[in-house]
This record gives sequence, structure tokens and C-alpha cells, in this order.
Amino acid sequence: VREAVVEDDEDGYGPEGCDIDHAVRDPHQVAGHGDLLRAKDLVFKPAVATELAFYETVNGGATKASWIGFLPSYGGCHERTIEKGQTRRFIALENLTAGYRHPCVMDVKLGTRQHLDDMSKEKIVESIAKCQRSTSASLSLRVCGMKVYKRDRHAYHFYGKQWGRALRPDQFQGAVREFLNPFVDSSQPAAAASDGTPASVVEKESVWSVPVQQRHALLAELAKFFVARLRALLDALEAEPPRYSFVSSSLLLVYDGDRSLVGPGRLHADMRMIDFGQTHPISPDRPFVDTNIRLGISNLISFFSQVTSA
Repeated sequence: VREAVVEDDEDGYGPEGCDIDHAVRDPHQVAGHGDLLRAKDLVFKPAVATELAFYETVNGGATKASWIGFLPSYGGCHERTIEKGQTRRFIALENLTAGYRHPCVMDVKLGTRQHLDDMSKEKIVESIAKCQRSTSASLSLRVCGMKVYKRDRHAYHFYGKQWGRALRPDQFQGAVREFLNPFVDSSQPAAAASDGTPASVVEKESVWSVPVQQRHALLAELAKFFVARLRALLDALEAEPPRYSFVSSSLLLVYDGDRSLVGPGRLHADMRMIDFGQTHPISPDRPFVDTNIRLGISNLISFFSQVTSA
């Protein structure tokens, strides 16, 4: 299922300035409730007090957590005037797609539980139902959004949150493979978006042909990178007692759909843990909440490993 196909018209680099006054909407955002802003090496995320406190704490302590290297680098809190003299706070974070020509992005929500006990009863019921109706309950994983650059189309394919929620557990492997595969069979038209918008298929002749064997090798190289990165994250989380309850956090996986395919050994890819708006430190008042994120990471390792062995 492909929600939309749009012609690529982005250079992937963003404005020259790195400050928030030069920032524009990030064209590579695939999930989330508020618009991300982008300015070259930084992205600016609307600040939520809990997430801001998390970044301040984990980056300010004398003893760093073993998993801090798997977070985007933190650039502080910034303010921007939005309208009528009103200001809004933003969290500055490392732009993981900076310098990428055609970023391919996958946002995967972790956990079999994605609510806090102090939420309203209605929100708790809604969150539990959302998990039960998706792959969150069985796999501790749910695709929140994805975009893949298709060289054969000179276009992006977008996969939204409704597509991710509709995935069955036996379809998740196919979703991972689709994320890693920047090619599409041009004889197969894209499906319409879930909101009824017709998919505009870009009918352009491919200007760059890659033999099938090389495609498989490049796909396997990408999969091996993510397997190694995910295993390292899992090892880091298991290396010390929990300090935080990660509730409704995600993994952001990215690679360059252009540069990654120039040849073996020239891989441009990354994976970080993001979204800490419901994350809280463990204390006597707020005991540890096990949301099974390690199960989700383990399952994702398995899905990527199957690509490398296919």
C-alpha cells in the first residue's frame, strides 16, 4: 500500500543559516503532532516541558547514561516570535538528514504501552485501544510514518500513520524491506492516499540503471548497518539499571537514497532514539514503567536481519 507519490523537488540541504530565525518547515518530517523547523545542521521541535527537562538532565549531568550517544545532539532551548509578538519555545536538535540529497526516513514507535498513569481515563483507554489495534501490542513496534525516495520514479513514496496502524504483524517484514528498497517496479501504479487523494505517479524514464544483484547487495548493506546500530543501542540500554521510563518514544532511521547507492562502502545512514514527551526519571514517586521497548528493538533487529540473510 502506497499512500502517495510526489515528484522530488528538494535539494535536501535547507537554508544556509543555523539559527531559528532562518528555519523553515522540515520537508522530511514523517510523524509527530507539531511541525518541525529546519535550518541546515539543526531541527527545532516545539518544546514540551517534559521533553525539554529530559534533554537538559541527560546532557547536564556529570555521569552520562550509556545510551546518550543514541540520542540526537542537543542544542538548547530557543525562542521564536510566531505572530502578534507572541513567542514559542523550541528544542534545538541535531538534524540527522543534514547534507543528504534524498533522505529516506522511517519513524517507529516503541513499546506495548504508550500511556502514563496520570493521564485522563479517556486518554488511557484510547492509547490502550490504539496499541491493541496495531502491531504495538504484539511486536512492541508501530510505524508512525515513512518516506522512501524511488530512483526509478524520481519521486518520494509517503506512508502515513494510518498505513502504519493498519499493518499486521505478518506484514511488518515487508514494511522494513520497503523502507530499505529505493526502487519500484514502474509497471505497478501507486495506490491512492487513505484520505482519498489520488496518487500522482511520476511517469519518468529512469536515467540510472542498477543491476538486480547490485540492488540486493546495497539493500543488504543498509540492513546490516541498522542491525549493528540497533544491537549497540540494546546493549547500551541493558548495560545499566534503568534511569528513565521511556513511554511512547520512537526510533528514527534514516539513509540517503541518493548517496547511499553510489557504491559499496559509501553508506550515509543513521539511527537515533527520539520523542521523550512522556519520558520521566525513575523516583519513589514515579516508579519504573516497563513499556517493553527492548522487546521492540529486538524484534526490529530480527526484521532487519532477515533482509541480510534473504
